[in-house]
Amino acid sequence: MPRLPLVLTVLGRLDEAESLARQALTLTRSIQDWAYHSVALSHLACLSVLRGHFEDVDPYTQDTLQMVSRSRYPWGGLRAAFALACSHAQRGDPDTAQSVLDRLILSNRIFAAPWPIAPLFVRVFRQLLRLQAGAAPDEALPSLAAAFNQKASPDTYSLAPYCALVELGDWAGQPDITVQPSRHLAQALERGALFSHGWVFLIPRILGIDATLQQDWPQAERHFHTAISVAMRSGARPERGRTYLDYARMLAAWAKREDDRTPSPWRGRPRISCRLSAWSHGHKRPSTCIRAYRPSHIPDTRRI
Repeated sequence: MPRLPLVLTVLGRLDEAESLARQALTLTRSIQDWAYHSVALSHLACLSVLRGHFEDVDPYTQDTLQMVSRSRYPWGGLRAAFALACSHAQRGDPDTAQSVLDRLILSNRIFAAPWPIAPLFVRVFRQLLRLQAGAAPDEALPSLAAAFNQKASPDTYSLAPYCALVELGDWAGQPDITVQPSRHLAQALERGALFSHGWVFLIPRILGIDATLQQDWPQAERHFHTAISVAMRSGARPERGRTYLDYARMLAAWAKREDDRTPSPWRGRPRISCRLSAWSHGHKRPSTCIRAYRPSHIPDTRRI
């Protein structure tokens, strides 16, 4: 039971995942199975980030780490630590997010022996945090992507860094960086995966970013439509806001590429002002007003 919320979270069935995680908490507490108790707590930390309940992430993470210390079972601690770092990043505090990664992941507080790929995960997320802080990457992104692609396994733990690499490639304007990560993400989406866990991303949104970078506008639009639908249905509010922003960016880029003599699919539609409160990695802060054309059937961003 404690492992099932992970599957449900990745599939976007967040209500079911939370219900099962809480049942697992009760069960594991009753039999004093602190290893799986830590796993259940880590799922609740991850779900809190997805729903934007950031105030709940730290208590769940601290409880998870306490159970990890008692049981020496590390995997729930890993997920909760990434969720905590992600929550600080989404609240606009990259320094604290980096501190969490250094303090919990790299210090071996969670793992008795070093997890070999942990430094690569941290390196990828560190570049994302540097972008949020307005700093340039401090290592070559193609080399970082190549190192990660070589060593990572295409499992659920790698979904988040694959998503991060796509956002890094988009920010740097380097489509080559995104090719292999987006291939793995597309395969995961075909199998039903919608969200990463730990450091959370909405996979259709990330694939929309990649399609935009490749200038495959219709494919990008399809991915963003899927992302909006999934985010609204599951209650993933931060990712919903980021999807609206990335969709607006795509439509603006598409319009810019269109030849003036070719009728644009949205030309003549009303202009809108999107003011979003969710932060988007590697892009302009959405607290500024972003103007773009959009088809009339796109949900009203004022309802975010």
